[in-house]
Amino acid sequence: MANPWLTFIEIMIAAAIFGYLFFRRRPGQVEGSNSVRRIEIKLSGAALTPTEVSVPWNRPAQLVIHRLDSDPEEELFEVDELQMYALLPARYTTIIPFNPQRRGAFPMILGGEREAGKMIVE
Repeated sequence: MANPWLTFIEIMIAAAIFGYLFFRRRPGQVEGSNSVRRIEIKLSGAALTPTEVSVPWNRPAQLVIHRLDSDPEEELFEVDELQMYALLPARYTTIIPFNPQRRGAFPMILGGEREAGKMIVE
């Protein structure tokens, strides 16, 4: 009769070899390349924190804006060159999904007129 511990160890070694061969990262495979980049910004008054954000070109991303103030009831947010537009309700977190198709530095505009920050697409 075989030793049950020896059988258990043989099964564990076989499982480890199987896992290494079939689930390892392949050459040229970038870790997290399919993941969505999440950028968080706080909006208080007319100020964004941070004022400058960087996002990778042609990769899905989410801009998460936490609006902390209560006046006015809605604030317009836009990055016109990237066709990003959103109304930000007071005391609410808004998630804006996007996939930047242009490289460069683009102004983040609040209220349709004042520049509050910069989005850099690399």
